[in-house]
Amino acid sequence: MIQQVLPAIKEKVPEAITKHIIIQQDNAKPHIDVNDPEFVQAANADGYSIELTCQPPNSPDLNILDLGFFASIQSLQHQTSTRNVNELVQHVAQAYANLEAKKLNYVWISYQLAMT
Repeated sequence: MIQQVLPAIKEKVPEAITKHIIIQQDNAKPHIDVNDPEFVQAANADGYSIELTCQPPNSPDLNILDLGFFASIQSLQHQTSTRNVNELVQHVAQAYANLEAKKLNYVWISYQLAMT
């Protein structure tokens, strides 16, 4: 999170756009604690206020990744034939690269509707 996710966010979301960003993770054990001191320090450096929160249990409709992002990538990936794990990884990466911003906008709108 500290080495890859935070720098990517700071690169793609300039401080001038927003001061407060929320990262939502599910409740899987491998994820870091929302109050992890190293994360909190790194997340609040350079003028950013990045908050880590956990998705409520049993609520896939409130997780934008589960709601549509992964399904969009999967539908593109299923259009290819995969013979081994390396090809699967390659095809998923290609599907991610080919995912249109317009489809992600539809996912975002669906997410907003699910929240209301």
